[in-house]
Amino acid sequence: MAGFVLGDSFETILRNISENYLSAAWARVSECLKQNHIFASDLTWGWMHPGETGLPDTLDPPEASIVIPTNFTGWTSCELSEIWRTGECKRLDAQLKNGVPSIRCTATWRSLKWNIAPQDYQLALKLIEVNCTEEVSDWHPTYVLQNIDEPIELWRQIGRSIQDNNQPQVDTLLEEARHLYTSLGFRILLRGYKTYLYSGAHEGQIALPDLV
Repeated sequence: MAGFVLGDSFETILRNISENYLSAAWARVSECLKQNHIFASDLTWGWMHPGETGLPDTLDPPEASIVIPTNFTGWTSCELSEIWRTGECKRLDAQLKNGVPSIRCTATWRSLKWNIAPQDYQLALKLIEVNCTEEVSDWHPTYVLQNIDEPIELWRQIGRSIQDNNQPQVDTLLEEARHLYTSLGFRILLRGYKTYLYSGAHEGQIALPDLV
């Protein structure tokens, strides 16, 4: 299985996630395929397992081996499986990774694939929301802050405040996030940390607002 996945940082995704963002990302992928005379009839939305998926320039996933909720979500194809072996994946990745939105070309043997057309952005956004929020460990502050001493990204700052049981700081940062993130980005943030808090893994009393 090979494909093209969202390559921006999670902070960037939370600030931009929308139909327009996905449309711009797909436009970059489709134009790249056209320019390189590559065709795949089975490209649909899918997800590649972070532990079994590599990038052309490294064996590690993005963000210095720190897996974030949106890693390896994008468009996947069985027909394109050979592009990793032939080296085309590396060439396509070089074309796509530094643009806006950032896209990475990846390959894996372990993935999930849905019957969601590349341009069905409404359904894709629902898929992304579920993928981002269903895994408790993705939102555990210890994991969110792994190898990061002073978090700059807002979603990680909120994780630090939850870890510290600092309710006033959580409230302040959430209000900032409400204005900076898209409506879906903010809902993903809330739903993700609620998944962690409701799991009972947190020792403390932190309250988050209702989902929007």
